[in-house]
Amino acid sequence: RTEVGGLRSKLQYGLDTLASAGEDIARLQIDLREKEPRLVETQKEVELTMQQIAIDKKDAAVTQEQVQRQEADAAAKAAECKEIRDSAQSELDRALPMLDAAVECLRELNKTHIDEVRNFKKPPSGVILTMEAACIFLKSKLKLKIVMKADASGMKTKPDYWETAQKYLLKQPKLLLETLKTYDRSNIPDKVIEQIQPYITREDFSVKKVESASVACRAICMWCHAMYQFHHVNKAVQPKRIRLKAAEDDLETVMVALNEARESMRQVEERLQGLTEKFEALVAESESL
Repeated sequence: RTEVGGLRSKLQYGLDTLASAGEDIARLQIDLREKEPRLVETQKEVELTMQQIAIDKKDAAVTQEQVQRQEADAAAKAAECKEIRDSAQSELDRALPMLDAAVECLRELNKTHIDEVRNFKKPPSGVILTMEAACIFLKSKLKLKIVMKADASGMKTKPDYWETAQKYLLKQPKLLLETLKTYDRSNIPDKVIEQIQPYITREDFSVKKVESASVACRAICMWCHAMYQFHHVNKAVQPKRIRLKAAEDDLETVMVALNEARESMRQVEERLQGLTEKFEALVAESESL
């Protein structure tokens, strides 16, 4: 009887276990039916995401190639700008030391030096030449009315720059020195340079010759020579300035396109990163399902 009771107990336990397993299987079947559509959907999403990632990777490669090409163009254009700029500056540097020395000499002048020149009763040749050159340079700037006098024949008139200088330039030492210091050296009219050229080539208009006649005129003479030289160097550099401006405009255009390409690249990479993260999440969900 005891043995039969034990068998009955074991049988009942087996039946209960089967019943429980049946319930679990029923629940799993229901769960499977519920999850199967999501599994199918997830697998489709995985496939579509993989396809989109492949497309975006191709787009990224194309954009990256475009960025690299434009970066190379920008680097080449920047190098061209630097070369032109350095070449122009190198030429200007030849004239600037002389100009700086002349300006420094002007700083050392004062009213007393100018008055000494003005008080010459019979000015030396170097003084007269210097004042003539100064009047030619400053005529337009100070709106000088050049004094005209009859020539030796009495038939024609010619400019008397010494009297003009006494009347306008030497009478206002402060204005004269300030005008010389602030003169627009980059825009000297060609007509002025043509008038000055004969003075520059004269032996008696050298700084050394003029220096023996007047301290003030030495500085002004040096200034005239420096302005003449700077004008020619500046004029020679002008074509390079035009080339530089064109190159800088091209560089600006290239940089705009490059920045746009870089922004496109950033957006593609950002989208690709988002798709990669989505893909990994979908794969994890699919494996879980």
